[in-house]
Amino acid sequence: MALFLSLTLIVWTIANHFCNYVFYWFIGMNMNFPLQHIESNLDEDSLLQGEQFLDEGRVQNLQEAAQHLWLAQVQDDQIYEVEVKISPSKVKAVSCECERFQKEKECGHIAAVLLQLRNQLSKSESQNIPEEKEEDAPKRLTTGVVLDQVNFDELVTFVKQYAKTNRNFALALKARFAPGVTGIDSREKYLQLLESTIAASRRPDRTFNQRGANNIYKILLEIHSQIQEAIVQGYLAEAVVMAQSMIEKITPLLRKMQALQEEVREQVREAFEVFRMVLELSPPPSLRESIWAYCHRECRKLLYRNMQIDQYFLRILVQMTEDEEKTEQLLALLDEQMTRYLYEKREQAQLILLKLTLLEKLNRVNDIHDFLNQHITNDEVLFFAIRQSINRGNFQRAKTLAQSGQRRSENTATTTLLDAFLLEIAEREGDSDAIVRHAEQRLLQTLDLKYYKIINKAFQGNWKDYYTSLLNSIRQLPFSIEKFKLIAAIYYEEGQYQDLLKFLRETQSLDLAQAYGHLLLPYERDGVYHFYFELIEHYLNNHIGRKPSEKIRAIIRQLYEADAEDLADSLVENLRANYPERHSLMEELELF
Repeated sequence: MALFLSLTLIVWTIANHFCNYVFYWFIGMNMNFPLQHIESNLDEDSLLQGEQFLDEGRVQNLQEAAQHLWLAQVQDDQIYEVEVKISPSKVKAVSCECERFQKEKECGHIAAVLLQLRNQLSKSESQNIPEEKEEDAPKRLTTGVVLDQVNFDELVTFVKQYAKTNRNFALALKARFAPGVTGIDSREKYLQLLESTIAASRRPDRTFNQRGANNIYKILLEIHSQIQEAIVQGYLAEAVVMAQSMIEKITPLLRKMQALQEEVREQVREAFEVFRMVLELSPPPSLRESIWAYCHRECRKLLYRNMQIDQYFLRILVQMTEDEEKTEQLLALLDEQMTRYLYEKREQAQLILLKLTLLEKLNRVNDIHDFLNQHITNDEVLFFAIRQSINRGNFQRAKTLAQSGQRRSENTATTTLLDAFLLEIAEREGDSDAIVRHAEQRLLQTLDLKYYKIINKAFQGNWKDYYTSLLNSIRQLPFSIEKFKLIAAIYYEEGQYQDLLKFLRETQSLDLAQAYGHLLLPYERDGVYHFYFELIEHYLNNHIGRKPSEKIRAIIRQLYEADAEDLADSLVENLRANYPERHSLMEELELF
């Protein structure tokens, strides 16, 4: 036995040395430096990336697989396996699966794991040190305590040094305090800030992954915060410059964002809202003129057309038109843009609507009429024209446009919206027959009870015959849950309680029973009692599992709440007697 143990020990020792040999020379990279001196032995890029991985909690499953051999995983664009050999407090060798490590023998994943390992080992050591008991507990060392007592010059020195080693901190520092920096042109200041952020966040292929996009998004939020502060303090020109910098630097990146694209785009939209806010505050004429010139110039660029940003510039210009000269400039610009859109085969609807908005603002009635006739085949222009005619009380023109659009269009969504316009026109005119006709179309299209109520209110004639015919039309529609809900609702609206109970029996729907069964109790109590027993028996024979049991429990609870305790008690007793093997049902019934 002793001989066997000796041989086992020898084999284990040889295997351990062999594994170390393989790890050092084949898998990993030889190193030999104290774990406490990571910053002095890894390159800056690896350290910065490693700190970021660590801050974002991307180091996972750090564990000691064998004595002094640590394994971990780091989440980046994929999960990378990292191995670290320490003995006992020195880094002896490292290994990572990533492409950069294969080429350069260093990477951010290695740095992140080493930093995490150092933190973990330091924490373990500190926990093993016995605490000294003192009569008076020392004051807790918080950030606030330190900042209250630290020497200002030393703090500045520390911040400068830390900013050199932590790029994210440096960017956040610049973003937060940029407004207070003097001696640099405001526009150049924010362009540099965004350029630094972009450079730090971009991948080698010039795209932006989740982490990079998140860095940019955070800086944009900080800049927007600074914009709001500038506006409150009356620094309107500074706010405009910050907004312009965001538009210019972030728009080209949108298509390269692999994450947070819509969130970042929203920040660009918010930058245009800054222009609106500033204009509403009656800025100095020079600043107002600067905004006009900027928007007039930038909206022509192909970049903004490709990203559908040019229309934001144009909307600002429409807001700013007050005198005839600028109006003519903008009309010419809109025509110029529409020509570009036509040549580039882009959808012109939004530009057409912008021009219509401008013409309306100027009250050029004849120009509006001619322009509408020229573009009336465009659905959005057609809707604009109808809405405009309704608002002006020209119901006949609105009706003619809607009917013409229905005859021409083969798009279901378009004809449906035109139906809604025709119903609104009929209601405005008080045309009962037209209201009923168009509301019926909407009812059969949408199965929305509100249109039934509109019909009921407007109808003049033999309601019983019409009601019967309408119900038949609804019944002939394709099968759908919404159709059944509508029929049940109509019966209840009309007070046809016997027909409703009959319909509930036909459908055998637990959902409809839950919606209407308890409402029928005052009118058809005996029939409702028999209906519930039949329905639940039918349902349990065709459904099993927890969900049906929960639905039955909900119906019984509803009956208790509707003061139908005798029916609820009978149902519970019947279910317990006839379905004892349905464990989930028995559990639900324990609540009663």
